[in-house]
Amino acid sequence: MGRFTQRGVAKLKAPPKPKRLDKISKIDRGLVLALRVSYSGAKTWRILYYINGRPRYQTIGKFPEIGVSQAYKLARKFEPDSAAKKAKVGTFKEVAQDFITSYVRGRGSTIEG
Repeated sequence: MGRFTQRGVAKLKAPPKPKRLDKISKIDRGLVLALRVSYSGAKTWRILYYINGRPRYQTIGKFPEIGVSQAYKLARKFEPDSAAKKAKVGTFKEVAQDFITSYVRGRGSTIEG
């Protein structure tokens, strides 16, 4: 898709269920602004970057809350090295507890742990 435009992104249609559509715009070597369109019609901005040759994604927000120009600004400011340092790696127990705290209890569940 080359460079994103506000009008072009707004016109993108949702793919049929259960598929999703990914469009990309290269910003710099190893740094890409991506737009994921889900079958529900949600449009999510993501930054694709590489660490040790492996692709990584950082979600930066949803369209139209974050417009095209703001998405490009956020992508240009993005620093893959700092994102890698912020990535938290924990034991299975820590990851499970974080999930329960943030997701399950956040939805009003009464799971005790």
